[in-house]
Amino acid sequence: MTAALAEQATSAVVATPPAHRRRRLSGRMIGSLGLLIIAAAFIVPLLWVLFAAFNGNPSQGVSITWPKPFTLDNFRAVMNEETTYRPLLNGAISAWAAP
Repeated sequence: MTAALAEQATSAVVATPPAHRRRRLSGRMIGSLGLLIIAAAFIVPLLWVLFAAFNGNPSQGVSITWPKPFTLDNFRAVMNEETTYRPLLNGAISAWAAP
């Protein structure tokens, strides 16, 4: 009879973790959830900028979907002598001339 009681007591201890372990586990889950929210706060705007760069139909709204139509025209519009290459050359000359 005492062996049966000892076995029940042992199985009861194994089935329910101690209170400090449950608190630690719930603290980890809350911490992990907080880190996931922070990661989403960084990843969502990054994806929006990435997808907006290849979107052929610009809009004011935030849309994190695959760009339709997928195009490189936005890069062609910016990468020209007036807006990219001449300012880069001016900056390089200024950096080289400065002591």
